[in-house]
Amino acid sequence: MEKIERKYKLIGGVVVSALVLIAIVFTKQNLWGLFENRYSLYVYSDDVMGVNEATPIKVNGYEVGQVKSIDLHKNKILVELSFEDDFILGRSDRVYTVQTGVFGVRYLEIDRQTDQIGNNYEPGDTLYTELITSSKPLIDSVTWERIEPSLKELSRTIGKALLEYGESVDRLK
Repeated sequence: MEKIERKYKLIGGVVVSALVLIAIVFTKQNLWGLFENRYSLYVYSDDVMGVNEATPIKVNGYEVGQVKSIDLHKNKILVELSFEDDFILGRSDRVYTVQTGVFGVRYLEIDRQTDQIGNNYEPGDTLYTELITSSKPLIDSVTWERIEPSLKELSRTIGKALLEYGESVDRLK
């Protein structure tokens, strides 16, 4: 009789442990996105270089979503964008791929336009645009105009110092 009772306690313990583990996985880890307050939009692209699943989507540096998946569909690359529920993407907004620094990580940047009233994408819509690779230079023209004279002067100074150093070495020989 004790063996049967012990067997039932063991089975009960395993079942309770499994239920607790499942509850932890679903609530804490948000596995499979079952409890997320997010929606998806889709965009077709020819080039997604540097963009992968979990690439952040930002507006003015603030993260509003991420790339959920990338698949090949009808000879085009289909990118699923996942956004927070409270974020609204307007049909005139532009989506750019941006690289941080020279060798930095890429992310998607949304350039907000002003005509947002009532002209927005709905969950599940497809954006009929390309992911545009940002052509933002590392140094803009205004900054370059300000620092160019200093860089030229620095170059002349270094050149002059190297010439003087070479002459000093020649005199020592």
